[in-house]
Amino acid sequence: MKLRPLVPLVSAVTLTLVGWAPNALHAQTPQANTPRVVKLRIDNVALCDAPNSKNCEPFYRKDFREPWQVLDQSPQGFLQVQLANGKRVWVRTYAVETDIPFRINPDCGAVVAAKPKMGATRGIGEECVPAGMHK
Repeated sequence: MKLRPLVPLVSAVTLTLVGWAPNALHAQTPQANTPRVVKLRIDNVALCDAPNSKNCEPFYRKDFREPWQVLDQSPQGFLQVQLANGKRVWVRTYAVETDIPFRINPDCGAVVAAKPKMGATRGIGEECVPAGMHK
């Protein structure tokens, strides 16, 4: 029974695998601090070629499978994301849920159905200054 020559070989292989595994795992996963879109909040999300663009395609929540990596944020309230197929598009921040929160600027001049948008949630619009008034 000659087990002694195998012990150094098994130890060497184990050390090699232990030293290799984290590097291989790190190379396959995105950076730990990279924010990702993990869920779509609405049924039909517009995927646009630029912030506030009219050139948009619909993407349906039922088709969302893998998280999208967030690449950039625009002052207009859009996130640039990279889809699973590698395509880069812009989406409204409020239409998606991310694993790291994003702050968006208030939409002070929004008009819905030809009337100013109103809400009853505490703090909504506090950053907005009415026309003719100064903060």
